[in-house]
Amino acid sequence: MGVYSAGANPSAGAYDSRSLFAFTVNENWEYHDQTSATALPVVYTPLDGSNNDNVVNQTYAAFQTNSDNRLFTSPNRVSRHERARFYNNIVMLRGDSANLSVSGEHLTIGADSNHIHLLGTSLDFNQNAPTDQIKLAFSIINKDPDSSIVPDEVRILLEFAETDTAGIGESARFEVIMKAADHNFSTNRYHVVTKQLQQLYKTAGFTWNNVSIVKIYSTVIKNQSPSNNFYVGLDAVRFENISTTNPIYGLTGYTVLKNTNAETIVKAANTSNYIEFRFAMDVQ
Repeated sequence: MGVYSAGANPSAGAYDSRSLFAFTVNENWEYHDQTSATALPVVYTPLDGSNNDNVVNQTYAAFQTNSDNRLFTSPNRVSRHERARFYNNIVMLRGDSANLSVSGEHLTIGADSNHIHLLGTSLDFNQNAPTDQIKLAFSIINKDPDSSIVPDEVRILLEFAETDTAGIGESARFEVIMKAADHNFSTNRYHVVTKQLQQLYKTAGFTWNNVSIVKIYSTVIKNQSPSNNFYVGLDAVRFENISTTNPIYGLTGYTVLKNTNAETIVKAANTSNYIEFRFAMDVQ
């Protein structure tokens, strides 16, 4: 664990790294179905209700809850890292809330696809380098805690758009396609997907200063169909400016973290942590 000399980059100015969305109740995300847009329900009570059987019994296709909800404390869920960890807030999207299909290397929004959206969004990355990054942190959550129930594929579409109407106006898409053949969903459900700005799928006339809405679709595939036996738990979206060198950023001090066997904890090569944080401290 290290302490660094600067939490912000003075050279980057307004285009520095920052958290874009934390999916808190203060952000006013809405669920848009085929008829209207409504505020997300907030469920603070145990997600398994009075049954206390650790099976999600909610009827909402999208809702907000806390990461420390009793449901997430079961051994099966803890062992495969289902709990979110950025703030104590999480937005849950049911696996059949949208019908995303794969066409070539990209996602297609099928009929009867619903989404959550955030209106009045202002994002301007036009002055950032194409290699700067957007990170999406999320968890894949079982309705039933049975460890033998594993999804076949997870599809998430994070769309930065001009309008709420699908296919109308310019947009940039952050697309996630994760297959069980490439990811061990049995042992790890928490993921952070990183894409460079240049890797987003953009329409020909897209420009960041015209973005006014952010939409998120999710589909979890089981037996070749969208399944209501899973949820995608949205944890955070972060922007990372990795192209602008910080002239006052440096390691001031550190300590080695050890496990119970007094061995140093080393991040394995070419692997991801559950999520990586950057902390800022002021000295007075």
